[in-house]
Amino acid sequence: MSSHISPSAPNSERVRICISVIRACNLPNVDKCSPIDAYVKVDLPSCAAQRTKTIDNCSNPVWDAKLFFEVDASVVYSSTLVQFDLYDENTMKDTYVANVSVILNPQVFTTGNMQLPLSFAKEKYRGAEPSYLEVNFSAVYTFDSVVRRLQHIPGFQFNAMDKKLYVPFPLGWGPLLLGLEFEGSRIDVKVYQIAPATEIYLDMALTTAQKTKIRRRSAAGQPTPIESTSLSYYEEIKLDDVPASADFSQLVIWRFKKQVLETLSLDSVVREHGWKGAMSFATASKALRGVHLDQAEEAIYMPLAQGNCFLLIDFDKGNVDMKCLALETPANAHVAYDLAIRGAYNKKTSEVYVPSKAILGGKYRAMRRTELDDVPFGTAFATMEWSKYGLSEAMQISVADLVKLRPF
Repeated sequence: MSSHISPSAPNSERVRICISVIRACNLPNVDKCSPIDAYVKVDLPSCAAQRTKTIDNCSNPVWDAKLFFEVDASVVYSSTLVQFDLYDENTMKDTYVANVSVILNPQVFTTGNMQLPLSFAKEKYRGAEPSYLEVNFSAVYTFDSVVRRLQHIPGFQFNAMDKKLYVPFPLGWGPLLLGLEFEGSRIDVKVYQIAPATEIYLDMALTTAQKTKIRRRSAAGQPTPIESTSLSYYEEIKLDDVPASADFSQLVIWRFKKQVLETLSLDSVVREHGWKGAMSFATASKALRGVHLDQAEEAIYMPLAQGNCFLLIDFDKGNVDMKCLALETPANAHVAYDLAIRGAYNKKTSEVYVPSKAILGGKYRAMRRTELDDVPFGTAFATMEWSKYGLSEAMQISVADLVKLRPF
């Protein structure tokens, strides 16, 4: 495990930036016979110009193009002009239509999406409605650049070969460790609980996303080694494939104190609805009572927690996925639900829906789904349990604040 990397002076460091050309609105018809075939060329001094694809016959094109540039960090502070040129693509020669420029500085990386009024090459291109180009600037965090920023933090460790790094949480958060694993243009974000602490409940979400899918791993009493380190964990939550250009101030981690309010064997839950032995979906859908059926998905919904939660049994290609759905109700404001196989290493995923997700034809709305992954067909319900936790003493921190990660 490496523990040191030679720092570079900020003005000599090479950094990657991402310039997103998102969309344009109210573009003119340059050719009288058809709408514009629009593309945008982005010019950053000292770098090769880049362009979006062409969107044909559209006055409100949406490109969602991410263009990456590598520059000296000093360029970010030098008030360099980034030029955006709008063209109408033609068979013989493209027509220059409009432009707008942005002064490059650290502030543009925290501004979010910017709607920039276009300056037209000819007055006749100007329409009755304002025309604008929407763009965004973001830093692309690389393994080396993040290591340079974090090496002063006590307890910080990294593995240069595997491009993984580990940062302890602040005092007061308990035995927690942040892991960042760099894989090209993506970063896997993990939070480890590195000591037994059954009273802690962890959660994580990218607050700008409508759905955040978290992978959860928990050991059955014995710690699991963290690869390439001398450390071990008792619980891990993981968010896969976060773009390296993401705004990490919007990636938030929560820690709660949890109290067990109720625990039920799934055997008692399913028997209450008439489940007997090993059943297929076809058999169960005829025999069970007091449940909701999704015939298309071959899924069975069993109400729990006074109707605030469903146990969802999802028949899937020889396996049965066991899921728990927390519904959008006032009673679920300060609780969490969980599923587990007793005495086993548990692999789970959980999804948070913002806004809530309609289920069962819109009759109910789900806020969160927790799933036991790939439970083998025939696994005894008696080995599985459902738990309800009360959550209190909430603590919140963004990944950007935790590791003092700012674009520049």
